[in-house]
Amino acid sequence: MSDDLSIHRYHLRSRASLNAKSAQGDYEGVLVRHAGGYGNIHPWEMFGDPSLDTLIDMLKARDFSALLIRNAMHCAALDRESRQEHRSIFDGLDVPPSHASSSCSPSELRKYGIAGRKVVKVKVGNDLEAESQVLRAVHEEFPDLRWRLDFNHACHSLSVLESFLHALGEAFCSQTDFVEDPCLDIKEMLAHRDGLPMGVSWAVDRVLGNEAAFGHFRVLKPAVDDMEAELALVAGRDVQLVLTSYMDHPLGQSYAAWYAAKLQRDQVRLADCMGLKTHHLFEQNAFTRALGGDSSAWLAAEGSGFGFDEMLSAIPWDQV
Repeated sequence: MSDDLSIHRYHLRSRASLNAKSAQGDYEGVLVRHAGGYGNIHPWEMFGDPSLDTLIDMLKARDFSALLIRNAMHCAALDRESRQEHRSIFDGLDVPPSHASSSCSPSELRKYGIAGRKVVKVKVGNDLEAESQVLRAVHEEFPDLRWRLDFNHACHSLSVLESFLHALGEAFCSQTDFVEDPCLDIKEMLAHRDGLPMGVSWAVDRVLGNEAAFGHFRVLKPAVDDMEAELALVAGRDVQLVLTSYMDHPLGQSYAAWYAAKLQRDQVRLADCMGLKTHHLFEQNAFTRALGGDSSAWLAAEGSGFGFDEMLSAIPWDQV
């Protein structure tokens, strides 16, 4: 394998708070160029990832053991192969649609209802009482809208979740696909695997070291998860998979989209929509504009491999 390895540091500025553990701000990652292919590394230290500087030092040492690096190198290898063949990596693949991703802002949620979106994933957990009022009001205006609620473990116990769901009401809960990572207490959640309060399903994102922690849905992020191991763990289980981006660079989102399309082609059991499009959560740049607008349909960037040909050739690279 060629030792040609370069990086480009980038910043993404969020338009608003991205989840219950973050505020509006700048988030840094690196694009990786390896032997003619491109990948992306975008750590979230608040969720336990190594720092970006640590990951860059690992790249310099040619230590590819961290999953964020391994997956970026896999992305680069795929990209390199299809670039050498002068084709888009999405040729012959159908990318599943994506839910909308939103904060619990009345104007943002109404925007998606007015646009006719079918499913919205909402980051909740900053103020559950206020959020329940917002969600109920939007549901009354758009009763056919389906919901996915991501707590990032903001509920201290199942009783907090139960109170929140009762505040939302039966009609809202009947339109809720799942609640994602509501509580840190995995054992308490597992005790209700056959039925959470109000009949709501449960989705697991970060397993926190407990391989038995499977909800009704499993959220997988190709940027940071060991996909082969995760797919082996869920094989034969009554679990639907939801692949999402890592709220990262559009190149990283494209890698997640390719993985979702591949699994759909291979007839792996997927939910009816993914969470692949998150570029609209950040201020625009040339890369985000290449993925098009905030819609459910995937639009691949123009070019060979994962695309972005002109942008990748125009940015500075530092050899490591």
